[in-house]
Amino acid sequence: MLHFSRVKAAIILGVCLIGMLLAVPSFLKPGLLPSWIPQPRINLGLDLQGGSYLLLEVDVKTVLKERLLDLRSQARQALIKARVPHNAVTAHDQNVTIDFASEADLIAGRKALADLLQETTPSNATLLTPQVEGTRLTLRLSPAALTDLTSKAIEQSVSIVRRRIDETGVNEPAIRGSRFPRSGRAKGHG
Repeated sequence: MLHFSRVKAAIILGVCLIGMLLAVPSFLKPGLLPSWIPQPRINLGLDLQGGSYLLLEVDVKTVLKERLLDLRSQARQALIKARVPHNAVTAHDQNVTIDFASEADLIAGRKALADLLQETTPSNATLLTPQVEGTRLTLRLSPAALTDLTSKAIEQSVSIVRRRIDETGVNEPAIRGSRFPRSGRAKGHG
């Protein structure tokens, strides 16, 4: 059995009592202790408060589809406004396809769509790449446009999640956006 001198035992007991007294304010609601007692509180992080881990994904295909439908609508409105005859304006994959009846209509259609064709992304890259096949004009989203579209969707999603979490008063949330989906957990060797 261990034997401590009375002085050592008193010092150990005193340090333990002081530690317990200093920890008491962290377990009580603010204002319960008298004002002359210092009331520093330990700020428990989300993980110590019974926190959670939430992974949200941005559905890039839906964002892309909505952008293509918007481009299709803009192209259709520009052609109607310029009174350019066209057979169909369709959106699929990463393209908006416009079928014209004749070559003259195709040339007039390109002039009517000049503003849309000159539109740029926030990184100053062209938004659309036109391709002509006979009387069909295909407007393909550029790789820079796809990158900007994805980045913007992620930034908006992170902003919305941050705003909603901040409203709840959670301390020190870690909110991050990532362009690439996480793969499975890393496998360890052991």
